[in-house]
Amino acid sequence: MAMPAVTWGERSESVSAPGVPLEEMVKLPGTAVIKDGYLRPSDAPGFGLEIDDAWLEQVTV
Repeated sequence: MAMPAVTWGERSESVSAPGVPLEEMVKLPGTAVIKDGYLRPSDAPGFGLEIDDAWLEQVTV
């Protein structure tokens, strides 16, 4: 993530159960993952998101 003037940032994917790593809490494939204290963006083209139609129907109100 290109923010050279920012030395720190804060982000929370969700609250995970004890012992469940945050990278397992990703709900949308391609979402940047917090690992070892660093935000790891996807290396896929564009935003790197993979939106599954079946998942989208489940979460649409």
